[in-house]
Amino acid sequence: MVAIAQHCPELQHLVLAWCPRPSVSAIQQIAQGCPSLKVLDLLECKQITDEALISIAHQCPSLEVLNLTNVCKITDLSVIQIAQYCCQLKTLVLSGCYKVTDTGMVLSLVYLVVK
Repeated sequence: MVAIAQHCPELQHLVLAWCPRPSVSAIQQIAQGCPSLKVLDLLECKQITDEALISIAHQCPSLEVLNLTNVCKITDLSVIQIAQYCCQLKTLVLSGCYKVTDTGMVLSLVYLVVK
């Protein structure tokens, strides 16, 4: 993943679905090195944390599609940041993200609708 971050600055679609251990630092490097990301699929990447997603939120403002199905460590904190900073977001999949509460969903929707 580090090679992707270092050599693919124009990367727009990245599928890491079912990747068993993408580290927080690897996702942070992807966020920093691939700011043009439009589609990111992290389905079943169970090691992803709020810290990693906050990096995506702050460094990938063009993100349009984010699949977080069964990324069970994330909370309202990162979901709200994604909604707040990813102004182009059209699809956010949170199925199985049981630490994301109704409050987090409502606040995220407020950011997404206000855009």
